[in-house]
Amino acid sequence: MFSSLLAIPGLRLEFTLPFGSVGPAKIVPVIAGFLLLAYLLHRATSGLVKPVEGFLQALTQKDFPRARMYFVSSLSSEDERGLERFLRSSPFSQYHKARWSSRTIRNNQGRLEGTIILLNGAKIPMQVNLSRENGEWKILSLEEPESGLNLSIGANF
Repeated sequence: MFSSLLAIPGLRLEFTLPFGSVGPAKIVPVIAGFLLLAYLLHRATSGLVKPVEGFLQALTQKDFPRARMYFVSSLSSEDERGLERFLRSSPFSQYHKARWSSRTIRNNQGRLEGTIILLNGAKIPMQVNLSRENGEWKILSLEEPESGLNLSIGANF
């Protein structure tokens, strides 16, 4: 085994690896690569967040027609009536911010998982399924897993 010492003023890191010494010239590019990858993944999935935040902002302003625009166009008229009834009574009108812990894109389908934080500090776990429609992400369904709330296409609201 080989041991190497990375000396930075005020900081002393020692790495012992079976395949030889690892110095800053090898560590810095690896860390930079991981950071670049994380940035690119975040940027690639950031488009999922915009329609959901737009939808939640429309709800805080009680602008239901604008909130509806963030959903897929294939909602049936029955689904639309149920959606509007739900939106009028939902706690999301008190939306403050959202924290997304997971973002997934597979083909033309996307999924966000995270927490909606209300003005009073209450936190609502949320899963949002999205679909790409005419080059834009649109909400397909909202699910609140712990309470069993499920707003999805074809569901009886």
